[in-house]
Amino acid sequence: MGSKRRFFFLALITTAATLLGFDYALWHLQADKNQRIEGLRTQVALHKRENRNLEERNQILGVEVETLRSPDSFYTYEEQAREAYGMIGRNETFFLLPETEIAGIPDIAGLEKAERRRQTDPPPTESDDDDAALQLESLP
Repeated sequence: MGSKRRFFFLALITTAATLLGFDYALWHLQADKNQRIEGLRTQVALHKRENRNLEERNQILGVEVETLRSPDSFYTYEEQAREAYGMIGRNETFFLLPETEIAGIPDIAGLEKAERRRQTDPPPTESDDDDAALQLESLP
């Protein structure tokens, strides 16, 4: 009966060691999965934040598109194009007058306002002297 008992204890110890080994492997696997899940949660949070930013941007662009589609906005954008890009429309003439010639022309509409603005603005720098001119823009 001693050998049966030894065999039983040996089988019990082997089974316990095997179960402990599996338990350790499963515990280690679970820890790796938890780290992976946490990494995925972080990525999801980053993507959600990026999506929110993109949705806000799309809303802003949607408003701009609707504004562009509005017939009233044509003149506003035309004026912006004139100021930002120097746009000259069809059947328009662009005049670039140096300040020395502007002083001798008293009958230009808006000249008084431009002169008042020039007097209240700080004096131009050396680089501004080359580009100093009055640009007339047509009204809609």
